[in-house]
Amino acid sequence: MEYLPKSFNSKNTSSYWDKYFRERSKRIDKKNRAYFARWISKWGMKEKSCFWYVIKNKKEDINDYKSKIRNQIKKGLKNCRVERIDKSVILNEGYEVYVSAFKRYITFLKPLSENRFKEKILKNGEKIDYWEVFYNNKLIAYSLNFIHDNVCNYANTKFHPDYLRYRPSEAFFFKMNKYYLKKKCFIC
Repeated sequence: MEYLPKSFNSKNTSSYWDKYFRERSKRIDKKNRAYFARWISKWGMKEKSCFWYVIKNKKEDINDYKSKIRNQIKKGLKNCRVERIDKSVILNEGYEVYVSAFKRYITFLKPLSENRFKEKILKNGEKIDYWEVFYNNKLIAYSLNFIHDNVCNYANTKFHPDYLRYRPSEAFFFKMNKYYLKKKCFIC
């Protein structure tokens, strides 16, 4: 839990908090090997703003990546099959991936029951794309991508941890980005 420092002053916060959270996030990154940090800037703004987004609006080309990343993407594409298909595969095979991924989380939350997992998938509306990754015809990853206008939100992505060495995530995100950015001209 992060507490506000005693020097907190709500009248003059913007630059103070930007600096405070940037420094704090550097320490957290080093200590916990965190991939993301979030902080609040422009405290007390009257207009609403998004919590945070990662925006990619450049067309996907494998040559844009450094050699190491290109090799990881190629390894993933060689080992895995990435497809955009209907939700029936996730309904029938996705729970094992979900539970396996959930076991790696450090959280007080409990995973959904299989019935609840399937209910949530069935309740999803029409503006969702379903993507799956297979290794030797076994489902090892999936993503539920919410579509709104020309924006795609990779909202619920899970990877079976036993198969990460085959680089499914690199292949998965490369193929999805290529599809949405090149074919659909979306912002992801």
